[in-house]
Amino acid sequence: MRTLRYLITITLVFLIILFIPVANAVTLGQNANEIVLSIDSDKATIDPGDWVIYYVDVVNAGTSNIINIDVMEEITFKGGKTTVIAPGGSDRVEIGMVIDQTCTKEFIVTIMFADGHFAQDKTAKKTITVIQPPAPPDIELKMTSDKDTVPVGGTIKFNTQVKNIGSTKIKHLEFQEIEKKTNQSNNVTIIPGGIADIEIVITITQVCDVAFDVTACGYQNRKEE
Repeated sequence: MRTLRYLITITLVFLIILFIPVANAVTLGQNANEIVLSIDSDKATIDPGDWVIYYVDVVNAGTSNIINIDVMEEITFKGGKTTVIAPGGSDRVEIGMVIDQTCTKEFIVTIMFADGHFAQDKTAKKTITVIQPPAPPDIELKMTSDKDTVPVGGTIKFNTQVKNIGSTKIKHLEFQEIEKKTNQSNNVTIIPGGIADIEIVITITQVCDVAFDVTACGYQNRKEE
């Protein structure tokens, strides 16, 4: 009889311990919604005003499906996606924008899970370097001709001295005679401070003033003779 009473007591104590609520119990959606973020871009160095695409990759490291992604830059919405990412899966949001100067971007990503919970984190910082264009080339021209008068149908030779007075290396020169619309292209390298001598021969078909537009890497300087 004493033995039976002891067993009943032990059983009751076990049942009481079994049904006592456990503090801080973790259920699905509480501390189970984890994300891993990474960021990249389609280019790292650009010219001013180029279009850059940022890639924000989201990995679902939790136990509930991700159903929505929102990407912010400070307080500005930049993009998002309604999607389904199962635990262990990943997806990408692409954010495109024009970049005018070197900058470092950091995005805030808000994730909604299927269980109704949210997670928010910041991406790593991504720097885009803008390469400032060099100053436009500048040239100084001196032009002489081998004769002042020629018969109709005759030719005249112009000796043109081109001096690079800018800070950018010149790699190409193009001469366009204004009236005749004739072109002469010259692949020539002129370092800042350097000089190149160019010879131009044209046929004269009528009495006229001869003038040239001279283009050096996009810079135009007219010299009339």
